[in-house]
Amino acid sequence: MNIYTHLQEKLLTVPFPKFLTWQLFRYLFVSIVSACVDLLSVYLVLKVPFVHYTVAVFAGFMSGTMTNFLFSNKFVFARSSSWTRTCIKHYASSGFGLLVNLLVVIALVEGASCEVMPAKGIALVVGFFVNFFAIKFFAFSDNRI
Repeated sequence: MNIYTHLQEKLLTVPFPKFLTWQLFRYLFVSIVSACVDLLSVYLVLKVPFVHYTVAVFAGFMSGTMTNFLFSNKFVFARSSSWTRTCIKHYASSGFGLLVNLLVVIALVEGASCEVMPAKGIALVVGFFVNFFAIKFFAFSDNRI
């Protein structure tokens, strides 16, 4: 058996990588803080007279995503390109995560006759993992496992 085959067999038996586990754990806390900023922003914008709820949701998404980017940049991922480029890619990744979240809710509500809140809960879990991997590999180009 050559060294390449030996390493390949060893790598296939390794459980979920420890580094990736710690990144997921840190990203979970970043996501919780970001979700709180998002919800607080929506709440505050809704207090402004004559503002449509979609404007509030957009403001929440923008502020929550910026919070997520700043904390992810500082505590979770290693950035390989400029701050501005990574930020733009982060928003694109988050927009994709938002689309996936919405599609999961629609599929569960319309296709599986699920109530909205349980569907949203499932979509949040799916969206968390979609966002994590999209932001890690696309926005930050952080290929460390």
